[in-house]
Amino acid sequence: MENRTLIIPKDANFSRLTISREKLTATEHTWLFTATKTLLKKDKKPQITKIFQYLKGCDSELVKKGLLRKSYSFSPLRVLTTLKRKIPRLEIRAELTNRLNADKQILEIVERIKPDTLRIIFSGGIVPPPPPDVDSHKFLLDTHERLYNNPEEITLIIEMEKHFYGVWDQTKLVRKIYEGTDLLFASVLTFFEEKISHKNSKRNQNNARAFFNV
Repeated sequence: MENRTLIIPKDANFSRLTISREKLTATEHTWLFTATKTLLKKDKKPQITKIFQYLKGCDSELVKKGLLRKSYSFSPLRVLTTLKRKIPRLEIRAELTNRLNADKQILEIVERIKPDTLRIIFSGGIVPPPPPDVDSHKFLLDTHERLYNNPEEITLIIEMEKHFYGVWDQTKLVRKIYEGTDLLFASVLTFFEEKISHKNSKRNQNNARAFFNV
């Protein structure tokens, strides 16, 4: 059974946080934390296609290594390799992962949280579930290709999944996950602003924050 909670924070770097809790056994639960913020909309900034295509190649995920003592680092999202076979023009970039891997504060909080999965995704719009009578893999690839070529928006999504064991109070860890998500969101937003500013400066001298008037 899944339980879902939506949080609209007053003072955070993300706009919405959805917490989904799925009970696996009497003492085991899976929690999925999904934080989102829409950065640009096409009806406000029609030129977002090139910006989105650049950022899409920066999608990232957390990679764990080791058995007893795990180490964590960020790497380009593995599914980008599959997507690139569908969209050869897609350029997979390590700029964001390099930035995150050099941030000791982020790596320290990740080490304390020990998430099972963590993904950073730039979305070009809503990806609907596949209809029951079609090839789901092909449908999803076709949808991502359509959004890559014609994004409706640029939304930053950070997903963190964590298994909880036992019946004790998990309030402190949930709070730490909230803080870690907000810290990670702030870093990615700074990366976004810097890239927008760099690209914008090639055309004119307007401040990059004008892009945020959505």
